[in-house]
Amino acid sequence: MADNYVAQNGKLYVATSGVVPNSMVNMPTISISDNLAKIKISEYTYLVDNVSISGSAATGIVVGSGTITLGGKFATIRLEITENATITAGTKSATHTTAAQAITGLPAVGTNKMSMGYYLIKSQTATLTTLGTTKLSTTAAAGATCMITFYEEFDRAYVADFQGNVSMTNAVSTIEWNGQDIVPAGSASVGMDAQMNISEMAFRPDSLRKLWGATHSVTASLKGKSDGAAYSWLVDADMRPVTLQLLFHFTNSETGKQEQIFCPAGKAMQIPMTFGSKTWVVHDMGWKLFIDDNRHFFFYYAEK
Repeated sequence: MADNYVAQNGKLYVATSGVVPNSMVNMPTISISDNLAKIKISEYTYLVDNVSISGSAATGIVVGSGTITLGGKFATIRLEITENATITAGTKSATHTTAAQAITGLPAVGTNKMSMGYYLIKSQTATLTTLGTTKLSTTAAAGATCMITFYEEFDRAYVADFQGNVSMTNAVSTIEWNGQDIVPAGSASVGMDAQMNISEMAFRPDSLRKLWGATHSVTASLKGKSDGAAYSWLVDADMRPVTLQLLFHFTNSETGKQEQIFCPAGKAMQIPMTFGSKTWVVHDMGWKLFIDDNRHFFFYYAEK
């Protein structure tokens, strides 16, 4: 439970049924390009300083540079994007004998860039794989072709910043029986209601879609402005709070160490919004927590 003299500040990530990476709103579809040695992507949307930006479809993106040893070996490369929507391949990992080793050895994201995901490449059977010129395929490597698989890297989306205390309330429902003097003599637990509260939260633009299923447009109209000069949400009476995986990652102001609270299933049951800036702010927000298939409803982690 939260210490009144300790404040936390950090970020909230959520995982939805549509898997999206950090700061990406709509992931592009990745496929092999017509020239077979490169890839193409569909339209996509991402966030820069809380502003939604639409990226155009592109063809002929080079997978990367370097070589991968023949014999069905593995390497990984990130697909990275800059703030001005320049998409390039990152640094290739070392060559590994298994896919798991290659994924573990995935290089870090480049400076001032964001990862859109990563490639896993399986080299040709009998020929050295030269990136940028070797033919690519989504099927098993054979002959003059190497196999390429694209992974959306993150299973969570950054939706909000928060500060203040994080507290948890677990209320147990019971059936009680009274003693001779009308004082409870015992009880049987029949359920538990779990709720988490946070002092202040500042949500990013697209978060209302993730939390409540609101319709989000990145090219909305605004009175007095040209078409497409605004982004918008549409909330209607049929919407319900969405069940999400929640990850609160924060810094303890007293110790300076990292802490996390993970909730396998939670809903934002009410959202008292304050408008007027790039983000909207919620004060004293409550989250309803539910159990997962293993009957777990929250995990708390603290750096040693």
